[in-house]
Amino acid sequence: MQLDERILIIRDKVLQFYKIYEKIWIGMAKFLSMLLVMVAITRTIGYAPTLTRSYIIAALALVSTMLPAQYIMLEILGVSVIHLLHFNWIIGGVVLVIFISLYILFIRLYPKESLLIVLTMLAMKVELLCMLPIVAGLFGGLGAILAILIGIVGHFSFTSLEMMLQSLLKTEDLVVWIQENLNLYITQIFYNKELLAMLSICLIVFCVVYIIRKQVIDYAPYLAVVIGGVMNILGFILAELFLDISMNTFLLVFMTIISVVIALGIQFVSRPADYSRSESIRFEDEDNYYMVKVIPKMQVRKSVTKVQKVYIPPNRTEEINMEE
Repeated sequence: MQLDERILIIRDKVLQFYKIYEKIWIGMAKFLSMLLVMVAITRTIGYAPTLTRSYIIAALALVSTMLPAQYIMLEILGVSVIHLLHFNWIIGGVVLVIFISLYILFIRLYPKESLLIVLTMLAMKVELLCMLPIVAGLFGGLGAILAILIGIVGHFSFTSLEMMLQSLLKTEDLVVWIQENLNLYITQIFYNKELLAMLSICLIVFCVVYIIRKQVIDYAPYLAVVIGGVMNILGFILAELFLDISMNTFLLVFMTIISVVIALGIQFVSRPADYSRSESIRFEDEDNYYMVKVIPKMQVRKSVTKVQKVYIPPNRTEEINMEE
């Protein structure tokens, strides 16, 4: 048995095991992700004592396992607003208006892709942001990259909001605080070189991966992943040189390699194709020319053993003996 057949057999067994317990795996993923999100919200803006209790956080995470993506996002936004309303009614009201606008303009239109907003904010904490635009370019579209960009802005916004709320605790004049921190927020978001670099690089990586994987060439998705990883490294190195952004180059390269390996694994597991047997077919009719590229799926050759049971009735056996 060849190596590729062994890999395919392992893949098939893993997929069969996943499909048997699919609901359990999805529920566990939702629970753990929601648990991490709730803990992060509590540490950042945890001003409502009731929602900071461990059993309440666990209960909210458990409820999310039974909800679709759209309502999970509403749960996250609702918890965040309650924390901020408990801290200050004005700040909570402003954030509520922003969240309502986000729901109307994006979450309502792209309910499944909206979860990428939260995943992006979690990925940025573990330096795995570069994986998301690559995977989104392979399997997603416009909604996916918009969610990633919103998640990046959300990460920087929550970081700024945490510092702003800490400064409000030290002042008594709310009007002065709003004026000072509004200018600070605009500077940290709209004039933040690191934020602008991340937005630009993620958008470029997504476009490169999306365009290449659409091409009619062999191994297009795998080439798209590798080229996307290279573009990510080059983009951040150029940003470090020309925009004076400090970053750990070794960590950047290491996490990009991990992201590329994960993306390649996801691509192989989801869509295994045998490019060695690919064919390009061209034909025409009276009105049009057609060019079709046929790429067979990788399949494991299964040896089928057929057992045939021969049954001779007792009467027939006696007749054979008499003839002899």
